[in-house]
Amino acid sequence: MLSDNGRFNKKSRNLIEAGGFFLACLSVCFVILNSLYNYYIHKRMDGAASAGETVGSSLVEYINFGIYCSDVMDIMFKDSKPDMEKIGRIVEKFNEISDETIKLMIVCRGRNVKYTFPEEEPPEYYEDFFKKGGLLFNEAEYAEQNKHTIISNTFRLLSGEDVFAMLHPVSGKPQPDRKDSDIPSNYVVSVYDADELMQVSGADGLKEQGYFYRIYKTNPATNITETLSSFGDQHITSPVKVDIDMPNGEIWHLILSLNGGWVTRAEKAGGILLALMISFLSSLAFYLILSIKSREKELKVMSYSDSLTNLKNTRAYTDSLERLKDEEDHYGIIYIDVNDFKIINDTYGHKTGDDVLHIAAGRIGNTIRKSDELFRIGGDEFALIIHGDHNGEFYEEIIKRMKESMSRKISIREKSLFVTISCGYARFPEDGLNYEAVTVAADREMYRDKAEMKGENGSGSRS
Repeated sequence: MLSDNGRFNKKSRNLIEAGGFFLACLSVCFVILNSLYNYYIHKRMDGAASAGETVGSSLVEYINFGIYCSDVMDIMFKDSKPDMEKIGRIVEKFNEISDETIKLMIVCRGRNVKYTFPEEEPPEYYEDFFKKGGLLFNEAEYAEQNKHTIISNTFRLLSGEDVFAMLHPVSGKPQPDRKDSDIPSNYVVSVYDADELMQVSGADGLKEQGYFYRIYKTNPATNITETLSSFGDQHITSPVKVDIDMPNGEIWHLILSLNGGWVTRAEKAGGILLALMISFLSSLAFYLILSIKSREKELKVMSYSDSLTNLKNTRAYTDSLERLKDEEDHYGIIYIDVNDFKIINDTYGHKTGDDVLHIAAGRIGNTIRKSDELFRIGGDEFALIIHGDHNGEFYEEIIKRMKESMSRKISIREKSLFVTISCGYARFPEDGLNYEAVTVAADREMYRDKAEMKGENGSGSRS
């Protein structure tokens, strides 16, 4: 039977193994969790890129429509007598189609403002835009030199609206003061309501979808980078970037990230908690399985062990003999009997008798090899299976050592006892061709030894 210390050690080992299993499970869970996080990050970043591309496409459409409107205006003003009322209606229609993003259109001849639609401010107000130091002076210079449409940075009108202007060079009539008549000096300027454009293009909707975002561009005329629209932290971490190719060749940029990150703190905490719970429950199940197996093993050991001496019992001895039945290897059996054991029990009590058997098992066990098997097969009887091919002298030497070990005084609770044993051996195949014959021969030799000892000492009946 296992001692309390043995049970404690097994329980400790099970706990240590379960702890190792917990750490292994936790590691696996974190690997899986990290893979899931990466999957959702990429999925959400793809969603953000799709949302950004949708906004970008919408912005391109509105800017492209402004260029179309500018070309129409240029064609209409090539007429020597343009129909101003008709043009006004067309501009109103343009404004309606553009979802009121185009607030104003200005027709320029050179740097002179000829017409504004609608006429909310006098043309002189807008002419200052194109003069040196004016709001659109750099853009006008750039457009003339590069024959290229340009979009300005945002500025504020007298009405308080934040706008930006798109200067679209048109052919117009050749200017007499120009040596190269191909250099354009005529413009149609579309003035966009910046806030309205960001709203109708869906940029403001990004906020409702849970994104921090920023739309910015660099003005090629001034090389100034300006934010057109934004929401949330301006220092967006790990953003998705969408480049918006405008019809005039400029590139606007949209960066966006989910408010709270691609994986939120709540999701991270929930994932960690889930990993801990799975690992704990798995390790608990693992510990219970180990405990059950350990208990099964303990019960199995107990069923094959003698609780008094901790030796293998009769059941184990029978199983060993059955295994020997199918083997052709040499072996031998020594039967051992404690002499006068009944007298010891009757004189000193069963407790002392049990102690004698326990001591006898220890002393006999100390005289044999690790490869040999010692069993308690009865009240005061033991059996020893010797493996291998050995001669009689080998067995006599073992018996001699066992008897010498047992001849030493046994002290039990202030009692001094001298206990002897009788032994007999038989070998396979010399003394029998099967284990039944070998055991019968060994038993006979043990009785013969007991009889000889009785003749020598005048006592020693078999108990």
